[in-house]
Amino acid sequence: MKKVRIIGAGISGLLCAYYAAKRGYSVEVFESQKECGGKLRTLQGKHGLMETAANAILADAEVESVARDIHLKLVEKKSTARRRYIYANQRIQRWPLSFMQTLYFLKFLFMWKIGSKKIEPIENETLEIWSSRVLHPQITKNLLEPACLGIFGETSKKLSARLIYNYFFSKKKKPIGILRGSVAPEKGMGQWAELLVKYLQSKNVKFYLSEDMKEKIADVKADENICIIATDLENAKNLLSHFNDPRSAILTDLPQVDLVSVNVFYKKRPVLQNSGFGVLFASEEQVIPLGVLFNSDIFQNQKQNIHSETWIFGSSEQMYSEKSDEYFLSNIRATRQKVWSNEDVPLEFRINRWPHAIPLYGLGLEKSLKHLEVKSGSVHLMGNYLGEIGLNRLFHRAKSLIDSL
Repeated sequence: MKKVRIIGAGISGLLCAYYAAKRGYSVEVFESQKECGGKLRTLQGKHGLMETAANAILADAEVESVARDIHLKLVEKKSTARRRYIYANQRIQRWPLSFMQTLYFLKFLFMWKIGSKKIEPIENETLEIWSSRVLHPQITKNLLEPACLGIFGETSKKLSARLIYNYFFSKKKKPIGILRGSVAPEKGMGQWAELLVKYLQSKNVKFYLSEDMKEKIADVKADENICIIATDLENAKNLLSHFNDPRSAILTDLPQVDLVSVNVFYKKRPVLQNSGFGVLFASEEQVIPLGVLFNSDIFQNQKQNIHSETWIFGSSEQMYSEKSDEYFLSNIRATRQKVWSNEDVPLEFRINRWPHAIPLYGLGLEKSLKHLEVKSGSVHLMGNYLGEIGLNRLFHRAKSLIDSL
């Protein structure tokens, strides 16, 4: 049987290795870093757990199945996490729409429920234009855009409606599991990588760490083994160029978004803020952070006598992630002062910078996808630049890719 060689041991690569091993393939995983996991890590700070990237994953039957296989215990979110807030019109609200805007939104939900084609995004339509066509401009500003900013790091003017919402119009059945909503491993998100590696080693998957990828990938075409490039966009582009693969040029033309997350610990939650999942900020409010998560209110594995927050920043501005620590900390202070009149001093903080973390989910990526999906010989792609974002979607994309081999 052909070998499956996987370049990259972040969560995407590890999931590809998992599904390939389950299929009985001989699997090798190559990683240029000293350890597996990529961006998804959990660190132990003086005052509690600190996630370097995502702090949770949406549960479904597939996610639960993998967790059971690798003996990973998932923790459901606390009841307090059901409350989610948006800061719009200079105040924190759970529902930032007027009565008339709510009626527009309910009409949209009804049309979605009956499967109306009129509300589906069309080709080359930005999120802003789509929302104005099927909803209401104020719904975009106060509801949709804050949510998209927190995930994709850009405004509705730059985002593709098809890429953002096609999943919700898909006719595919969603695999419903036992758990609901956001879940996380008991000891933090880093456990996904830790236990996947342990499981894969028990299945005789070979890992090669700190290896030069250029040398390791050079003979893939010659021996006709299957190669999966499961790296970020920048590394995928460089690796493809060694095959003279035209997809390298396509990736080169795609703008990218820098993401920064800041873990901060305080003695207590701001006095003016009720417990909840967190707060997203409308772009019209002119605050720099995109949102803040209240980790202590979300999962039981956080210390309950300390308030833990994760602040999210993002921009496609060049070199954004290289801004100073003080830039991010001062904007957190300014936002807390503006929103909650709060001047608490942090007990501890950590800044996680991810340059070129995700591609800009705009019309350029939408146009490129049909060309990126073309499989070139034995080289396949796996990553967040293929039109789906979020940990949950990576599970399904990895499974689908291995099933198609």
